[in-house]
Amino acid sequence: MRPILRFLRLFALLVFFGLFCTRTYAQIKFIQITDPHLYDGRKGVIGDDETKSIAVLADCIETINGLKKHGPDYRFVVVTGDLGIERVVKDILDAKRQKIDTKTKEVNDEVNGKVNEKAKQLAESVVKSEVKTWLFIPGNNDLVDELPNTIGYYHLFIAELKKKCKELNQDMEIVDLCPPDESPSNGADSKSISYVAGDYTFVGFNDSSFKNNNESSRLSNNQIKYVDDVKRVLSNSGPFVYVFFHVPEIDDPYLASGAPDDKLVETINTRLSNAQTTGIGYAYSA
Repeated sequence: MRPILRFLRLFALLVFFGLFCTRTYAQIKFIQITDPHLYDGRKGVIGDDETKSIAVLADCIETINGLKKHGPDYRFVVVTGDLGIERVVKDILDAKRQKIDTKTKEVNDEVNGKVNEKAKQLAESVVKSEVKTWLFIPGNNDLVDELPNTIGYYHLFIAELKKKCKELNQDMEIVDLCPPDESPSNGADSKSISYVAGDYTFVGFNDSSFKNNNESSRLSNNQIKYVDDVKRVLSNSGPFVYVFFHVPEIDDPYLASGAPDDKLVETINTRLSNAQTTGIGYAYSA
């Protein structure tokens, strides 16, 4: 048998076994947006910074629509934290602390009004997206002073965003991947922190209060519960699981270095060298 003929038969056999033995999976494509900081303008000039941030988001949505029109069918957009909810409510709360005679109801009404205003503003941008499912998780700048017990303002915002989007476009689906414990969609089922698409499970891990302050006094039962919720979902999910969270699972090089400038430079240089060697880099911006 001529060598070329033997080669072709061997090649055909390998192709046959390859097709027979390989299990195929449907692919899923999605868009991730992180740290838009829509409302994180400096105190006193929030309007200008906010306008620019909203405009940047609008450009981003236009880009997504262009990509979807000419290519992949994206299943969803996920926003992994730092909308900037803190700044929406913080000035109102600070004013409350300075005015002893301020009534709680008045403060709540003012907070609710501001949250509704900003949620409507964001909804008007989001509904222009050709990708109709948007998932959200909180970041540290969606808490007030990074305190875990202020997560309610984020939940309030996302609930209003969901409502406003539905009013503008019934096809829009807004999903809080880290819903409040008392929400009907959550109950006792930790599955509510996940979005399932076929064999793929996308989990929301609320690590928004895990960033800067490592004092044990800041450790709360809620933080422990967030970890346990993710563990339960992982143990009951399909073959492919993605966990979305805000604070990177990477030490801040300054904090990890122990602070001296020479050590900091050495740490950063080492990481840059590793990135060049592996071809993988990262940007820490929580």
